[in-house]
Amino acid sequence: MASISGRDGAPDRVEAHKWFNIAAVRGCREGVVRRGEVAAEMTAEEIAAAQRAARQWLTLH
Repeated sequence: MASISGRDGAPDRVEAHKWFNIAAVRGCREGVVRRGEVAAEMTAEEIAAAQRAARQWLTLH
């Protein structure tokens, strides 16, 4: 995943958390694990931003 690997630049933990959260909500156990790993490196504000982004994406899709 480019968001967390930084393959396309600096790692985007907010974007990574968003996608792992979406995966977790849809029943992916790996998403739950990875979301927790990423969250451990994030601030509360970053986590809140990622959660908002995930909710927005889920609302639209």
